[in-house]
Parts: sequence; C-alpha cells; structure tokens
Amino acid sequence: MGLKAFWSAMTDSGRDVLSIAGVAGAVGIMVGILHLTGLALNLSHIILSLSYGSLLLTIVWAAVASFIVGLAAPIAATYVILAVIIPPAMQELGVSVMGAHLLLIWFSQMSGLTPPECMVTYAAAAIAKSDPLKTALEAMKFGVFVMVIPLLFVYTPILLTGTLFENILAIVTSLIAVITFVFVIHRYFIRRNSWLEQILFAAGTFLLFTPKLTWNLAGIAAVLI
Repeated sequence: MGLKAFWSAMTDSGRDVLSIAGVAGAVGIMVGILHLTGLALNLSHIILSLSYGSLLLTIVWAAVASFIVGLAAPIAATYVILAVIIPPAMQELGVSVMGAHLLLIWFSQMSGLTPPECMVTYAAAAIAKSDPLKTALEAMKFGVFVMVIPLLFVYTPILLTGTLFENILAIVTSLIAVITFVFVIHRYFIRRNSWLEQILFAAGTFLLFTPKLTWNLAGIAAVLI
C-alpha cells in the first residue's frame, strides 16, 4: 500500500494522532538539543543581558520570541520550545514559576492571531469566506487581552499570591478594567465615545490594572466620570 493510499484510508482520529506525534517528536528533538548543548541556559542569560535586568523588557523579549517561534510552530509547540528559555530568566527577576509559565502560555496564543502566519484566523476566514488579512487584523483587536492579561500574572496578586484583601482587590479591579478596556478598543459605550470619554476610559483602565489601591481608586473615579 502506497503512502497516499494509507493516508486516505486512515480515519480522522488516526490522522490527528499521527500529526500530534510528528509535532511532539520534532519539539522533543529541539528541546533535547537546547538542553544537551547548554543553549537554553545561555539564551536565558542573553535575554537578561538584553533586558538590562528590567522585568518589563524581559516580558517584551518573551513576547517577541513567542511571535518569532510562532511563525513556524503551532501554539503548543511554541510554548514547549520557549518553556526551557523564558521562565528561568523571569524567575531570576523574582517572578513565580506559575506566573512565568502562565505568561508564556498566553503569549504563545499570539502565533494563531498575528499576521503573517496566523493559522487560526486564516481558518476562520476560510469558514466565513472573508478577507484573511482583514480577519487577522480584527482578531488582533479582539485578542489584545492575550498580551495584556499576562502582565497581571506578574505585576498583581491575581494568582492569589497576596493577602485576602489584595487578592480580592486584584480580581475585582481586573474584571472592571477588562470591561472598560473593551470600551477603549472599540471606542464605544452606549454610543460612540467622545475624545474626553476615550481618554478617561483609557486612563481609568490603566490605573485599574495597577496593583496599588490609591491608583485603583483614581481609576474607578475616572471610569465613573
């Protein structure tokens, strides 16, 4: 039986298993090479040197790396490849293991949303029979939380790492900020926002995302106004 005949005879589930096995095998080889050569540790030091010890710059480099690797690998493979490089660098800057890996998992989702190789949005465009590039741009707009929410894992106690009051405050303010962020992205709340309303919503959203109580109160005031 030829390879083509064998593939056509396979069930959909069988094809999925073979596809996943192929990806897992390739990723395993890449991760093994990173560990055996010591490149994973060196890359972590390179990231730290490029960020000059700044946590924010390290997060930016993590986002850039996720985008680049995501051009050639699916979402799961992107995370597995970068999981041996990014989290160790972030842990040296005081980020928890859970926070570092959750941030990377979320950033890995960008490979399915950001052009030029966003397979998730291209598939959605094919189903909707819409323009692929326009669909990708809209997906980026709706999926902007993929780049924003991970910052909360690092800078706020939203993972329940603080006191009871800090945890509740982080959850409540983040929930409000996510809603108001939608108003900013689409520039619409009940009706189209004026420039003043847009500025107040944007400032309020930013202040609500911060971990400081006084800034949170100022953000709520801006949103209410």
